[in-house]
Amino acid sequence: MELYLDLYSQPCRAVFLFAKAVGIPFEFKMVSLAAGEQHSDEFGNISVVRKVPVMKDGSFILTESTAILEYMVQKHSSTVADHWFPAELQQRARVNEYLSWQHMNLRIHGSKIFMLKALYPVMMDAEVPKDKMDTAIEDLNQSLQLLEEKFLQNKPFIIGDQISLVDVVAICDLMHPVGAGLNVFEGRPKLTAWRDRVKKALGEKLFDEAHEMIMTAINMKEIMQNNPNLEMIKPKFQKMFQQEKGLRTQRERCASQNICNNMELYLDLYSQPCRSVFLFAKAVGIPFEFKMVSLAAGQHFSEEFGKISVVRKVPAMKDGSFILTESTAILEYMVQKHSSTVPDHWFPAELQRRARVNEYLSWQHMNLRSHGSKVFLLRSLYSVIMDAEVPKDKMDAAIEDLNQSLQLLEEKFLQNKPFIIGDQISLADLVAIVEIMQPVGTGFDVFEGRPKLTAWRDRVKKALGEKLFDEAHETIMAAGNMKEIMQNNPNLEMLKPQFRKIFK
Repeated sequence: MELYLDLYSQPCRAVFLFAKAVGIPFEFKMVSLAAGEQHSDEFGNISVVRKVPVMKDGSFILTESTAILEYMVQKHSSTVADHWFPAELQQRARVNEYLSWQHMNLRIHGSKIFMLKALYPVMMDAEVPKDKMDTAIEDLNQSLQLLEEKFLQNKPFIIGDQISLVDVVAICDLMHPVGAGLNVFEGRPKLTAWRDRVKKALGEKLFDEAHEMIMTAINMKEIMQNNPNLEMIKPKFQKMFQQEKGLRTQRERCASQNICNNMELYLDLYSQPCRSVFLFAKAVGIPFEFKMVSLAAGQHFSEEFGKISVVRKVPAMKDGSFILTESTAILEYMVQKHSSTVPDHWFPAELQRRARVNEYLSWQHMNLRSHGSKVFLLRSLYSVIMDAEVPKDKMDAAIEDLNQSLQLLEEKFLQNKPFIIGDQISLADLVAIVEIMQPVGTGFDVFEGRPKLTAWRDRVKKALGEKLFDEAHETIMAAGNMKEIMQNNPNLEMLKPQFRKIFK
């Protein structure tokens, strides 16, 4: 097995640490991000997305760190201890819940601190504006608080008494700002004790080996100034710093098997992750009680919903006493709980096909979902919240990002297949279509001039049932009237500050 890595990257460190810790043999293929090697023709033959990590196992190539980690667990299931990725339904759901949550929370906020502290002065030839740094630290602190209160709680490790994949992913994200000189463990004894347990479980020597490079990041300014590729790299980082990406945030089985048949799903169909959960449950016949949580009315901030979800986001699932957040974790939970009736094509048992589903589910967080959401927010809410028209350069940049994601969806994931994974629909298609319909609801037709994508959409609609598809998207397809709806919303003034924070 070949692993294409750069240990400056936190997802690369997670893959490296896990493979080493459990004794999976691999050949380390260095791809220097600082030298721009991810943009080489040679690496382009390995990965069209030109990001690390990448795994090559024979002729099978896989991107996205969480998909790679799950692939390694399942391929080596006879030797990898169960605690890394538990087979038990609710414990595995907890792992999936964290792996989904971290993309848009701890990972992005830790990365932002790292980039501001380590790279901003070199790339922008200026000090980091205080308000920008303060905001980034505030976001990171909120994620750290959720890590402690929702995920870690009073357990030795995030899932329970033993280390799992989520601890490895989490520690790698936390060490990123630490390497840039921000000690996230200071004043957090619970987090510090957890870090020490993770280091011991992995082996301190291995842990230090994996983090040796990132712990020199405090000297990044000097390192980058002497980098012969600096001028080639600068424009990409300058674009990143100049454009706000709009990415701020926004168990055991019951001993008696007495899990409530009336699963509760807390949803608002304005939300694309809610639509994916709703569509899947309806399509495969999983019974549930629809609990409406109106985002426009701010019901997710109510005391009642706070008892269901400390992160105060939808969707949330309550199955008896078991509560789960994060749409992809909920989808996988439903597949596994109802495995006797849910057809295999939704989340295939076969190793490489399941890895392809996981690859897409991991990729979409920071790509199609993020970019489709941004176009939706700019077109439907910006003028109401900011009392001004959307600046042309901001809209142009958002559309450019969305077009790049759509191109990757077609070229890397869909290719010439009827569906993303093959001849039948899967969770990947379901998650993809609801994201694409978000900007469509504002009147931005992403299918225009894309016959391949249009034909795929029609196949997805047919597979789900057109009536069900239209029912799920009825609310979002009225988003073109969002300006009028929001202006008449009695909760508008309460919601404005939160959206202004995102847009600014």
